Amino acid sequence: MKEKRSISSFDLSQLATELGSLRDHYVEKIYGPGPGELLLRFNRPGEAKKRLYADLSRFICLTDREVQVPRDPNGFIRLLRKRISNGSVTAVEQHGFDRVLVITIKKDVEYKLVLEMFRKGNAILMSEGRIIHSMRQERAKDRWIAGGKDYRFPESVDPRELDENGIVEVLKGSEKDLVRALAIDLNIGGTYAEEIVSRVGIGKKRPAEELDEGEIGRVLEEVRSVLECLDHPEPMVVVKEGEMVDVIPFPLSMYEDLERTAFDSMNLAVEEFFMGEREVAEEVKAPEGPGPVQETGADPIVEMEERLNAEWAGRIRQQEDAIARYDEEDAASSEVGELIYLHYEECSTAIETVKELMGSGDWGSLQREVDDLITLNEGRGSFTIKVEKEGETRQITLDATRTIDANAADHYERSKKARSKADGARKALERTMTELETLKKRKIKALERSGKMEAVEDEKGAIPKGPFKTRFWFERHRWCISTNGFLLLAGRDAKGNELLVKRHLKPKDRYAHADIHGAPSAVLKRTVEGGDLDPPAMEDPDDQDLEEACAMSAVYSKAWSSRIGGIPGYWVLPEQVSKTPQSGEFLPKGSFVVRGKRNYQHKLPIRLAVGVVEIRGERRLMGGPISAVRQWCDKVVELEPGDTRKEVYAARLAKRFSVTQEEAVRVLPGNVREIA
Repeated sequence: MKEKRSISSFDLSQLATELGSLRDHYVEKIYGPGPGELLLRFNRPGEAKKRLYADLSRFICLTDREVQVPRDPNGFIRLLRKRISNGSVTAVEQHGFDRVLVITIKKDVEYKLVLEMFRKGNAILMSEGRIIHSMRQERAKDRWIAGGKDYRFPESVDPRELDENGIVEVLKGSEKDLVRALAIDLNIGGTYAEEIVSRVGIGKKRPAEELDEGEIGRVLEEVRSVLECLDHPEPMVVVKEGEMVDVIPFPLSMYEDLERTAFDSMNLAVEEFFMGEREVAEEVKAPEGPGPVQETGADPIVEMEERLNAEWAGRIRQQEDAIARYDEEDAASSEVGELIYLHYEECSTAIETVKELMGSGDWGSLQREVDDLITLNEGRGSFTIKVEKEGETRQITLDATRTIDANAADHYERSKKARSKADGARKALERTMTELETLKKRKIKALERSGKMEAVEDEKGAIPKGPFKTRFWFERHRWCISTNGFLLLAGRDAKGNELLVKRHLKPKDRYAHADIHGAPSAVLKRTVEGGDLDPPAMEDPDDQDLEEACAMSAVYSKAWSSRIGGIPGYWVLPEQVSKTPQSGEFLPKGSFVVRGKRNYQHKLPIRLAVGVVEIRGERRLMGGPISAVRQWCDKVVELEPGDTRKEVYAARLAKRFSVTQEEAVRVLPGNVREIA
């Protein structure tokens, strides 16, 4: 069962009723947390402030949860602030039975803020029917969303406004099967159309226009019954195998065998379903002057990276969705081509049979003459045949005017084109990620030049105390405590590698490196600088510590994003590491020459553990080799390369360990999958 991705018209109907509580409130603040998102804060004297959060392609709800917002609003947010700040809310309504919410605000004139929560979502500010500005410009054959244009709501049916004759007319006039006729033509939506058909007991593939009077009567009864449930809401979240899969305003029979958690309001249910693992912080005003924001306690680099990640998230998500869509199309078309050849004789015979019948008779008569395995597509010269694969029934659509080999070739060609598009989309995503990383590096250099980076080590390796939280000197780097208590460090970038080796690699330490281009330098420190950590009980690291040092470099290397497992690494003595290249050679920043024997560790696992360790009475989130983290942390999660975006998982990690999201982001090497 797939997890619900966005609210339905039924959900919004109940939410709109509850959001009526915003009437007579004043618009106090407006933010744009990210692409396609809005956060409005409302105030009414004598009452607690309310915050309305909308991810316009997914959901909307009042929330007390914290939502991170950028410091610099975009043009649309600035215009909203100018036009409707301090305006009074006079109405909050759902338009018809669509996923469209209209907030009416009275100021110098009456404004309507229209929130469209379908497809990619959009927000439109208008007055007297004319658009002032919109979050996104859109143009379709019947609508043009742009400043200065007249606004038109999307055309649709409101099933609550239809009498029995109206519903019958819609169903009888539909050329779709019953489920799609209810979902699309009657505007009920997929989930509730499935519920109605299930209650009625009619096959959902049954053409709506073929229903007899008795069946129409039962469908009408269930449509009315489902719509009337909105008058007696019982909001709940549906849970399957410990995971939330749906949020609904009233019970559905299709979920009667699943766990359901009741809520006092639809708003609370939607908030828990869509924001249950969201952890962010609302904007705080910066102090005067060039200094960093003191109240947040955030690292300026992490803060900048988070802001850029949010700004680029929409573009990245679109490219990832395109890759998934093309991969799915590639697999589906390829499978059909294979099925045709697996059932060559059946398909070939079916084509010949249909070709003979196409020249005469009506389609109804023709359908009765062919086997039950064949379904004719009237007027299109094609038909669908059922075949078996691995005990399951599959359907193949074939063109009766073409040979069996031509049909297979068509599907393979579609597969090839989809694969080519997927490859192109992957290259585009790689370019996007490269552009983003380049931009981050440029911003880091700008921060360093401006003097806003508090966490810059001085000549003695100490970090000056500033307006941020207390930080240990080694937190500038990736760090971990090895199994036997040695401090394990790895560079975050070329500059970090340079600083780590030149400043912190001492005669009795060990240098480690994964045997893959671009891996960070790692240092296993026998003595601990600065007194932040107790020195290890052992004089020298053992094989376990040395393997963990090599693994630290491997985990934070390109092997993670490339999903390469079991790469080798090596450790050497400090005197074997040099910045002096051979004559005529050049060493880029962050690179070193290693001379002499290398002590190899083979098949280093590309897995990471994360947990909280206490240092000098302060809790710190630590990431590193699994054996090391398990030695020092009671509660541990183990990760491997996966598909969950680093920023998304960081929010979950922050909530789980009660740390900031910035700390969580800093320990993660890339996109992840939780394994324990």
